[in-house]
Amino acid sequence: MIDPTQLRDYFTGLQARIVAAVEAIEGPEGRKFRADSWQKAAGEPLAGNGRTCIVEGGRVFERGGVAFS
Repeated sequence: MIDPTQLRDYFTGLQARIVAAVEAIEGPEGRKFRADSWQKAAGEPLAGNGRTCIVEGGRVFERGGVAFS
């Protein structure tokens, strides 16, 4: 059986590694990601939670996003 906590930990860690890799490519003078953690209550449309990370106007990346929900 799949452990939801382990699965969530894996994917949030993967998201963090992707964000770090893109920021490393951008370099010290490049843009950093903005992160938005969100939660919608049970019973609402699209109920659940997650984290969205966005970078815009970078040296290398014009626009990019890494999301987990």
